[in-house]
Amino acid sequence: MASVVLTAQYCALGGTDISAYIRKATIELQADKQVNTTMTSLGWESSLKGIRSGNISIEVVDDFAASQIDSILWTAFTSSSSTTFELRPTQDAVGTGNPKLTGSVNVTDYKAGAGVGELAMKSLTLPTTGAVARATS
Repeated sequence: MASVVLTAQYCALGGTDISAYIRKATIELQADKQVNTTMTSLGWESSLKGIRSGNISIEVVDDFAASQIDSILWTAFTSSSSTTFELRPTQDAVGTGNPKLTGSVNVTDYKAGAGVGELAMKSLTLPTTGAVARATS
Protein backbone atom coordinates (compact mmCIF):
# COMPACT_ATOMS: atom_id res chain seq x y z
CA MET A 1 0.00 0.00 0.00
CA ALA A 2 1.38 3.37 -0.99
CA SER A 3 0.87 6.32 1.32
CA VAL A 4 0.33 9.77 -0.13
CA VAL A 5 1.20 13.18 1.22
CA LEU A 6 -0.72 15.87 -0.65
CA THR A 7 1.63 18.69 -1.60
CA ALA A 8 0.26 19.97 -4.91
CA GLN A 9 -3.48 19.30 -4.98
CA TYR A 10 -5.45 20.55 -7.99
CA CYS A 11 -8.68 22.46 -7.41
CA ALA A 12 -10.76 24.28 -10.02
CA LEU A 13 -13.95 26.24 -9.51
CA GLY A 14 -16.04 27.36 -12.46
CA GLY A 15 -13.30 26.21 -14.82
CA THR A 16 -10.66 28.40 -13.12
CA ASP A 17 -7.66 26.75 -11.47
CA ILE A 18 -7.61 28.06 -7.89
CA SER A 19 -4.89 25.69 -6.66
CA ALA A 20 -2.50 28.57 -5.93
CA TYR A 21 -4.89 29.82 -3.19
CA ILE A 22 -5.84 26.46 -1.69
CA ARG A 23 -4.45 25.42 1.69
CA LYS A 24 -6.92 22.57 2.03
CA ALA A 25 -9.65 21.01 -0.11
CA THR A 26 -11.70 17.99 0.90
CA ILE A 27 -14.84 16.36 -0.43
CA GLU A 28 -17.27 14.34 1.66
CA LEU A 29 -20.01 12.34 -0.01
CA GLN A 30 -22.75 10.40 1.71
CA ALA A 31 -25.94 8.49 0.98
CA ASP A 32 -28.97 8.55 3.25
CA LYS A 33 -29.57 5.23 4.97
CA GLN A 34 -33.08 3.90 4.42
CA VAL A 35 -33.88 1.11 6.87
CA ASN A 36 -35.95 -1.68 5.34
CA THR A 37 -35.75 -4.23 8.16
CA THR A 38 -38.54 -6.79 8.25
CA MET A 39 -39.40 -9.77 10.39
CA THR A 40 -37.39 -12.02 8.07
CA SER A 41 -34.11 -10.25 8.91
CA LEU A 42 -33.60 -12.51 11.97
CA GLY A 43 -32.91 -9.54 14.22
CA TRP A 44 -30.39 -7.88 11.90
CA GLU A 45 -30.92 -4.41 10.50
CA SER A 46 -31.25 -4.23 6.74
CA SER A 47 -30.91 -1.00 4.80
CA LEU A 48 -30.69 0.55 1.36
CA LYS A 49 -28.84 3.63 0.16
CA GLY A 50 -31.09 6.60 -0.46
CA ILE A 51 -30.40 10.10 -1.76
CA ARG A 52 -26.72 10.99 -2.16
CA SER A 53 -25.29 14.38 -1.22
CA GLY A 54 -21.97 15.96 -0.50
CA ASN A 55 -19.89 18.94 0.50
CA ILE A 56 -16.57 20.35 -0.56
CA SER A 57 -14.68 22.13 2.20
CA ILE A 58 -12.01 24.58 1.11
CA GLU A 59 -9.58 26.77 2.97
CA VAL A 60 -8.08 29.52 0.82
CA VAL A 61 -5.50 32.25 1.30
CA ASP A 62 -7.32 35.42 0.26
CA ASP A 63 -6.36 37.75 -2.56
CA PHE A 64 -8.62 40.76 -3.11
CA ALA A 65 -7.08 41.93 -6.41
CA ALA A 66 -9.28 41.95 -9.51
CA SER A 67 -9.96 38.47 -10.97
CA GLN A 68 -8.34 36.72 -8.00
CA ILE A 69 -9.86 34.27 -5.47
CA ASP A 70 -12.08 36.77 -3.64
CA SER A 71 -13.58 37.92 -6.93
CA ILE A 72 -14.02 34.32 -8.16
CA LEU A 73 -15.85 33.32 -4.96
CA TRP A 74 -17.95 36.53 -4.88
CA THR A 75 -19.08 35.96 -8.47
CA ALA A 76 -20.06 32.36 -7.69
CA PHE A 77 -21.84 33.48 -4.49
CA THR A 78 -23.91 36.18 -6.22
CA SER A 79 -24.76 33.96 -9.20
CA SER A 80 -28.21 32.36 -9.28
CA SER A 81 -26.76 29.15 -10.71
CA SER A 82 -24.33 26.49 -9.53
CA THR A 83 -20.68 26.38 -10.53
CA THR A 84 -18.53 23.44 -11.60
CA PHE A 85 -15.65 21.97 -9.63
CA GLU A 86 -12.76 19.60 -10.23
CA LEU A 87 -10.55 18.07 -7.55
CA ARG A 88 -7.44 15.93 -8.04
CA PRO A 89 -4.81 14.68 -5.59
CA THR A 90 -2.03 16.29 -7.67
CA GLN A 91 -1.66 18.76 -10.51
CA ASP A 92 -0.42 15.98 -12.80
CA ALA A 93 -2.51 14.64 -15.66
CA VAL A 94 -5.60 12.63 -14.75
CA GLY A 95 -4.88 8.90 -14.52
CA THR A 96 -5.39 5.82 -12.37
CA GLY A 97 -3.01 7.26 -9.75
CA ASN A 98 -4.51 10.76 -10.03
CA PRO A 99 -8.31 10.46 -10.37
CA LYS A 100 -10.47 13.53 -10.74
CA LEU A 101 -13.78 14.23 -9.03
CA THR A 102 -16.09 16.59 -10.91
CA GLY A 103 -19.54 18.03 -10.45
CA SER A 104 -21.29 21.20 -9.43
CA VAL A 105 -21.53 23.13 -6.17
CA ASN A 106 -23.59 26.00 -4.86
CA VAL A 107 -21.52 28.73 -3.23
CA THR A 108 -23.95 29.49 -0.42
CA ASP A 109 -21.73 31.48 1.92
CA TYR A 110 -19.06 34.16 1.61
CA LYS A 111 -16.56 35.28 4.22
CA ALA A 112 -13.93 38.01 4.36
CA GLY A 113 -11.61 39.33 7.02
CA ALA A 114 -9.12 38.31 9.67
CA GLY A 115 -7.74 39.55 12.96
CA VAL A 116 -5.00 42.14 13.29
CA GLY A 117 -1.74 40.70 12.00
CA GLU A 118 -3.41 37.50 10.75
CA LEU A 119 -3.31 36.02 7.28
CA ALA A 120 -6.52 36.80 5.38
CA MET A 121 -8.18 33.45 4.71
CA LYS A 122 -11.58 31.94 4.01
CA SER A 123 -12.93 28.55 5.11
CA LEU A 124 -16.02 27.62 3.12
CA THR A 125 -18.29 24.61 2.81
CA LEU A 126 -19.78 24.24 -0.66
CA PRO A 127 -22.73 21.83 -0.98
CA THR A 128 -22.75 19.69 -4.10
CA THR A 129 -25.74 19.72 -6.41
CA GLY A 130 -26.40 16.88 -8.81
CA ALA A 131 -24.12 13.92 -9.46
CA VAL A 132 -20.43 13.77 -8.62
CA ALA A 133 -18.30 11.80 -11.07
CA ARG A 134 -14.93 10.09 -10.62
CA ALA A 135 -12.73 9.58 -13.68
CA THR A 136 -9.25 8.22 -14.33
CA SER A 137 -8.90 9.36 -17.93
